[in-house]
Order: sequence, then C-alpha cells, then structure tokens
Amino acid sequence: MESNNKIDSSFKSILQSKILRNYIFRWIRVINRKGEVDLESDYEQFGDSTEIGIYRWPQLINEHLDQLIRFGYVEEFKLEFTKRFQSLDKKQYNRLIDILFQKRRLDLLEFMFDICLKFMPFNVYEINDIFKLASNFTTPPDVCLTTNAMDQAASKGQLGVVVWLHENTDPSLEACTTSAMDNAAIEGHLEVVKFLHHNRTEGCSENAVDLSASKGHLDVVKFLIENRTEGSSSFAIELAAANGHLEVLRYLHANSISGCTTNALNLAAKNGYFDCVRFLSENRSEGCTQLAMDYCASNGFFDILKYLHFNRTEGCSENAIDRASAKGYLEIVRFLRENRTEMCSYHAIDGAAGNGHLDVLKYLHEHTNAGCSHQAMNQAACNGHFETVKFLHENTTFRCDVQAMDLAASRGRLEILKFLHHNRSEGCLYTAIDGAANGGHLDVVVFLCENRTEGFSRNALESAKRHQFKSIYRYLQSKTHLLVNENRSGGVTRLDYTLSILLSLNHLTFCLQSIPPAQRNKERITIFYSNNNNINNKNSFKIRSKSRQDKARYFKLILGV
Repeated sequence: MESNNKIDSSFKSILQSKILRNYIFRWIRVINRKGEVDLESDYEQFGDSTEIGIYRWPQLINEHLDQLIRFGYVEEFKLEFTKRFQSLDKKQYNRLIDILFQKRRLDLLEFMFDICLKFMPFNVYEINDIFKLASNFTTPPDVCLTTNAMDQAASKGQLGVVVWLHENTDPSLEACTTSAMDNAAIEGHLEVVKFLHHNRTEGCSENAVDLSASKGHLDVVKFLIENRTEGSSSFAIELAAANGHLEVLRYLHANSISGCTTNALNLAAKNGYFDCVRFLSENRSEGCTQLAMDYCASNGFFDILKYLHFNRTEGCSENAIDRASAKGYLEIVRFLRENRTEMCSYHAIDGAAGNGHLDVLKYLHEHTNAGCSHQAMNQAACNGHFETVKFLHENTTFRCDVQAMDLAASRGRLEILKFLHHNRSEGCLYTAIDGAANGGHLDVVVFLCENRTEGFSRNALESAKRHQFKSIYRYLQSKTHLLVNENRSGGVTRLDYTLSILLSLNHLTFCLQSIPPAQRNKERITIFYSNNNNINNKNSFKIRSKSRQDKARYFKLILGV
C-alpha cells in the first residue's frame, strides 16, 4: 500500500511538470500506432471495413458520430445529433442505425426517430432500415407523419418503409395520396404498386399509366391496365412513342381505349424511332402532320423522312429544307428538292451560310432561287467561316450590313475583317472597335484604328480597363486624339492641346452636351472630331469656358481622361 502511494505521488509530481507532461502525451500517439491492437477487426462487426484511426475530439464529434456511440459518449452523441441531424445523408443515417442495433441501444434509436419525426417527417423515407428500427421498439412510437412520407417512400421503391407506415399510422389519418401509386408506377416499382393496390384505397390517377408508359415500364403498365379503373389519357401512347418504347406502344394499342393524337407519330419521327413510326403508320388512323417530315429533316433522320415521303400524304413545309440546310444535311436537302414541291425560303441559305455549310450553300445557290438576307454574310463573318464569306461575295449579289464587320471584330476574325474592309462597301460602326476591345483582340483594334475612321466609344476604354487588357487600353489612349481648337474671327487656329482619347461622333456630342451650363461663359471654342489626325471640319461643336486651363479640366472630367 505504501509502495502504491509512493508511485501515485511520483506520477503526480511528474505530471505537474508541463514540459514532461507534454512530452509524454506527444509520444502516446506514436506508441499507439506501433501497438498491435487490431481495431479493424473490432470495427468490422458493424459492417464497415473502414480502418479506425486516432481522432482529436473536434474531429470525432464533427466527422464520426458513430464513434461517439462506440466509445459510450451518449450525452455527447445526443447533443451533436440534435445539432446536425438535418445535414446527415442517407448513408450516415443507416450507419448509425446499424451500430445502434449492434449495441442494442433502442433508447438511442427511439431518440433518433423522435427527432427526425418532430423536425423533418418528410425525410423518414430516406432511412432504409426505418421499418427494422421501428419493429424493435418496445411500444410503437407516437408518430405524426405527413402524407408526403409514404408518397416519397413509394417513389423511392422502399417497400419496407411503405409497409411499416401503412401498419403503424393512425387509420383515421390520411397516410398518403394518389401520388404514392403514381410515383411508384413512374419509377417502375411494381411491388410497391401492387402493395398499394391491395392494401390502400387512395388509388392513382391517369398519370400512373401515362408516365410509366413514357419510361417504358411495361410490367407496371400491364398491371395498372388490368387491375385498375383509372385508365390512361392520350398521353400514354404519345409518350411511349416519343421515347421509343415499342412493346409498351403495342400493348397500349391493343388494350387501351384512350387512343392518341397526331403527336404520337410526330414525336416518334422527331426522336428517330423508326419502328414506332412504322407501327403507328400501319396500325393506327390518327396519322401525323407536316411536322413529322419537318422534324426528320431538321434532325437528320433520312430513313424516316423517305418512309414518310413514300408512305404518307401529309408532306412537309418549307421548314424541312430550311432546317436541313442550317444543319448541313446535304443528302436530305437534295432529296427534298428533287422529290417534293414545297421548296424553301431565304432562311435556307441564311442558315447554311451562318453555320459554314459551304456544300449546302453552293447546292442551294445553283438549284434554287430562294435568295437570302443580309444575315447570311453577317453570320458567316461572325462565326468565322471565311470561305463562305468569300463565296457569297464572289458568286452572289447578296449584301451584308455593318454588322458583318462589327460581329467579326467582336469575335476576333481578323482575316475576315480585312477581306470585308478591302472588298465590301458596307463598312462598320464604332461598335466594331468597342467589341474588339471588349474581347481582348488587340490585332483587330490596331487594324481598325489604322484603316477605318468610325472611331470608338468610351465603352472600348472601359472594357479594356475592366478586363485588364493593358496593351489595348494603352493603345487606345495613345493612338488617336480629339483636336481642340479656338475659333477666332471665323477661322480655325493652330492646335491648342490634345486629349489622348478617341470617341465616336455620337458619344462626343453627348459629352459636350453634358457640360453643366454654369461652367460656360461668352468665350467660344470649337471642337473638331478627328480620327488619325484627319480633321473633319463638318463635325464641329461650340462650347464656352472661362480659360484654356478650365477647358482642359472640363474635358478630363467629362471624358474620364
């Protein structure tokens, strides 16, 4: 006894030393890692092969609630679970339940269950083992579920949860709605559908057959048609056809009285389901509309297109060639032009040119007289299709407008921009440089400033500054100027001073008109708009200011220099 007291006294004296105490506990981890205790085998009894490590307390409570249970921290577990239960995922819930069953802690199971039902009853269905949990309670918990619980459990196919909710919910309460069977049918959960059919009275709606048909769940469709009275709507056949479910389509055709509309064949053609198209055409009388061929042409379904042409009478519209041209389907364009009478509109060449389908463009130019709009060359320039732009310029009389250069500049299409500048007369606007500056295309900005006279707006400088295109910003500041000259006795004097900024004429007008009237006096000066130091005397504006120093200050303020 005396020996033990001496040991205790020695141990306490050692721990009272902060240095020794820290040294000892620092080595505890190292010693533990070198130990031969097989923690992994201990953990495998809980159905998880994850290796147990060494955790600091914050890590334990934040990441490993299951470890709190294992090591007996019951109150800490309750506190942390109450804080965090809404953020736990399905896997974490099931892991906790498994461990609590292994530990035979039904008290903690009931605690978890009560918390979940009190604060988020709609999430009960997320726990796979909830029915197993509930069956082990000494007395059924006092549950107060929303109808959404069984509805959602059914939609997830969790039959055990549905059964438990059915057996343990107060019969006077509405346990679910028609959405339960509807959702189970839509997701293909046949066993859940059967249970609800045999044990519940809520039934389902037409959506059950309609939407299970759209998903191709033939077994569910058969069960509902043969055992329920709600039936289906025309959507059932239409959605089955639209999604290519031929066997469902055959069954509904033979057993459903709801029929369908022309949408069935139209949508089957649109989505490329040839077997469904053929079946509907040969077995039903609803037919289709021109949309069927139009869709096929647009989506490149040549085989279906030819079938509809040779076996149906609905025909197509000019949209067929228009859309096929825009997609580049030359084979379809040629077939329709040679075999149909609907022809096309100017949208055909516009679409082919804008998307760079030069072979289609050449064919349409040679074999039709549909023409095109200015958008043909505009969009070809915008999208970088140089050969298409050259073909339109060299072989047609089709024009573009200022958008061609503007759009090419904004996308950085320098070669196309040069071609349009040297070969076309439409020109561009100040928005060409604005767009190029905004896109960071220095080479385009330089070319336009050195070869065009349209200028640019303050937006160019602001965009370059905002995007940190420093080279563009410095270039725009230094390359061109506004020339400010005094107007005396009707004549123009020598240059007084220069502001390093280039503005479009419209923006300059706005800036000058924005000068507060209080800043003006009787002295007049004339502002000439200039690009590349070439003064255009026709574009001049007069303002009044007290002194030359004031003039400079006002301009710097207004123009943001």
